[in-house]
Amino acid sequence: LSKRITQTDKKVVFLSGDPGSGKTSTISYLHATTDLFTLRYHTFRPISPEQHFYNTDAGMCSSENLWGTLLIQLRQKLKGKIAQYNIPVNNKLLTVEMMRDQVCRLLGIMAEEAITQNKRIYVCIDGIDHAARAQNNISFLSSLPTPDAIPHGVCFVIVGQPFALYQEQYPLWLSDGCSVEHLCMPKLCGTDITQLILSHAPQFESVANGLAELIFQRTDGNNLSTVFAIEEIKNTDSIEEATAIISASGVSSDIQQYYTHIWNHMKETVRHMNLPAICPESIV
Repeated sequence: LSKRITQTDKKVVFLSGDPGSGKTSTISYLHATTDLFTLRYHTFRPISPEQHFYNTDAGMCSSENLWGTLLIQLRQKLKGKIAQYNIPVNNKLLTVEMMRDQVCRLLGIMAEEAITQNKRIYVCIDGIDHAARAQNNISFLSSLPTPDAIPHGVCFVIVGQPFALYQEQYPLWLSDGCSVEHLCMPKLCGTDITQLILSHAPQFESVANGLAELIFQRTDGNNLSTVFAIEEIKNTDSIEEATAIISASGVSSDIQQYYTHIWNHMKETVRHMNLPAICPESIV
């Protein structure tokens, strides 16, 4: 993925994949292990088994938050050069358009230096499908710069669910194969799942390949579903118990079905506890 991003001469790379396919996990790994991304923006807090609650923030989908956050990151990157590059010291005095212009201008300045070293500046905007689903009247999607408007030497890496799912919300130019490099997250294969089992449930080392095949049949290689499946069995000792748990867990290739299974299980548990609780039938 890193090679595909750095080898293209296009100014926009669109990394797409189904829900739970591992887009954010992969980007996070790249960000943690390389210096590829100069700036990175999360439209959401990534989901993981370690989280005990999930808090969605529609404000993260606004143009003001996107460009304000990127401008703050640029100030940190260019510390000591605020006066030299005439960088505004406070976002409160700027409109969204002004912040966007400042971000593009400063990226252009950084790109001029990077080009002399045969490098480019990469900016990652992760989770644009969350902005597409947001209840905001206007999300930051309408403010994303077209490839022609991006400074020379700068590349925007945009991450989200496939264009076909949000044709009305995504910018039309994002589907243009001539100006946008399209990359698709591959599914996990049996070997990947075996490695995850050995790492997180080493007690199943002797049957790891067979267990991986079972999990693959249930998840079809969906990254998040696979992670949750292994999380379900990591504290078990027998293959029979692990198989029974996976079969009853609701884990499938559709991560939404797993969430629904958990939600229904919680409602049933609360009902048996005779607690005066009301469970909404839909979660926004």
